[in-house]
Amino acid sequence: MRLSFGVGGGSGTGGLTADLTDMCSSVKKKLIHKIRNRMSAQRSRMKQRVFYKNMEANNKFLVAKNNQLSIDNTQLIYENAQLRKELFEMRQFYEKKFHSEDKSEAQE
Repeated sequence: MRLSFGVGGGSGTGGLTADLTDMCSSVKKKLIHKIRNRMSAQRSRMKQRVFYKNMEANNKFLVAKNNQLSIDNTQLIYENAQLRKELFEMRQFYEKKFHSEDKSEAQE
């Protein structure tokens, strides 16, 4: 069985090639462990890249949503203030109207 490992270009894990049938078992185990560890690290880095891309996209969405909610909140605060002002003016109007009618009825 031939395995590729080491440093440099080429496909797979590197440029150097070793024939595992000619090596002693402890060296074989070390090489296999090294290769598996490199592959695992590569998978881990890929997962991390995907995770961060998703997190960045989610962050952009949440920032946009937060901005929209902030705009909506500002509009609702303004509308609430306008309605409170209108309610205050209506109360004053009705208090004057009914208070003046009460006085005229009391005089009669």
